Amino acid sequence: MPIFRSLLLALCLGLFFAPSTAQAAAGCAALPHEDLTALPDAASQITAAAPRAGEPLICVVDGYTSRAVGWRLFLPTAWNGKLIQEGCGGRCGALRDTGCIMLIRRGYACIAADLGHAGSNFDAVWAIDNPVAEMDAAFRATHVANRVAREVVRRFYGRAPTRVYYTAVSAGGRQGLISAQRYPDDFDGIIVGGPAMTRGAAFDRFPSVMAWASSLLAPNGHVLLSSGRIRALHAAVLAACDRADGLADGVVALPLQCRFDPATLACPVADCLTPPQIAAVRALYAGMPTQDGLDPKIAFLPGSELAWLGDYVTETDQPGARVPLGPVPAANPYESVLLYSADPDLRPFAALGHKLLIFQGLADTITPPGRTIDYVRQVHRTVGAATADRFLRLYLVPGMAHEPGQPAADAVDWLGALEAWVEHDQPPTMIVARHLRDARRMLGPTVPSEDLTATNTDFTRPIFPFPLVATYRGGNPADASSFGSRPALP
Repeated sequence: MPIFRSLLLALCLGLFFAPSTAQAAAGCAALPHEDLTALPDAASQITAAAPRAGEPLICVVDGYTSRAVGWRLFLPTAWNGKLIQEGCGGRCGALRDTGCIMLIRRGYACIAADLGHAGSNFDAVWAIDNPVAEMDAAFRATHVANRVAREVVRRFYGRAPTRVYYTAVSAGGRQGLISAQRYPDDFDGIIVGGPAMTRGAAFDRFPSVMAWASSLLAPNGHVLLSSGRIRALHAAVLAACDRADGLADGVVALPLQCRFDPATLACPVADCLTPPQIAAVRALYAGMPTQDGLDPKIAFLPGSELAWLGDYVTETDQPGARVPLGPVPAANPYESVLLYSADPDLRPFAALGHKLLIFQGLADTITPPGRTIDYVRQVHRTVGAATADRFLRLYLVPGMAHEPGQPAADAVDWLGALEAWVEHDQPPTMIVARHLRDARRMLGPTVPSEDLTATNTDFTRPIFPFPLVATYRGGNPADASSFGSRPALP
């Protein structure tokens, strides 16, 4: 008899005197005795299970799946009947479960995995001569975590989850795309933010984007463009392109249409740029060199300049957090064809009625938006526009960087939109994005629902499914209802 059901029976018989707290604690303690070794393709072992300190109604379950995929599963007593999986960033290597802590407050059972290895965010030493670890990190770990989470949920609660979702950004976004492509039946709905798109072995890789940008903004570890010059550049871009959507609000809403030339800041104007600085900025706007030539899809868009700060240049004019401390290897054993995430044939995923919601910051300088836009266009061409419209949405968020915190409206209840689409057949159209006064708890697509309030909101903006863009119609500029939409230029 499933653990939770047996405990409920015992409770009904009067064998427990405490309410659900004791019931959950007993069920939690019993989990390590569950035999998961025969789980198809995902033989697993639960190593620990206990209520979380300070949150007695949440059972935290640790385990691993053969060979070495570590995972952590959160099981709330006040369960909404659904399961969600949180993806990992960079090359993972640890259990990053901060998003799960937020999601269980919405009643979700939630799992996070380490992608099958221990390591820091960007190292790949674990991949050397280790093809199993490469396969786990590339695609298998996300799949087996899904399998084991479904089974533990079924045993604990006595029934399978009614819906299973996935949510992540960056490299975790790539995991979501690979899941839709390789394992179309794993998730009813997938949220992908700023995905680190990959196409194969000999092409641009997302760490290479950072190495390329570093070589321009901080060559050999020496800052070329100071924080003051970057801010002056951003101000000039705003002066040229901010009003394209009808409102000057400090955000370039239509950067794909902006034709700003940094040579307008050539010396001797105030806060001027030298010829090497102008050349570097032009190169960032033009796109990254690849073996096939310059790729404009891997370019920093005008209006993204503030995102260069922190990532590539600090406020004290030192190399930023994304600038490599040592030589960047020409190739990495992990960056192989295993990571291919650009298969546009999502017909099996669509045939199951599953949904894919992608959002992309237009000021992202870690996973530039051009590649995401190109992929969505390829999906439309491959499956047909009518089919794509039934299961796929792309939202381009003006001013949004790779991580929240820019002066844009970038707090969105993406999960709520996906739930309405999957569970109530309400396709997302216009979605309201908020600029939060306190955004400290934002984590990619995960925003605590209690933070999405009027008292915590400075202003709102509408975002529309690509290729529509928002335009100001008049009225209160802080209110999303003051904006309409029109098709974007190609």
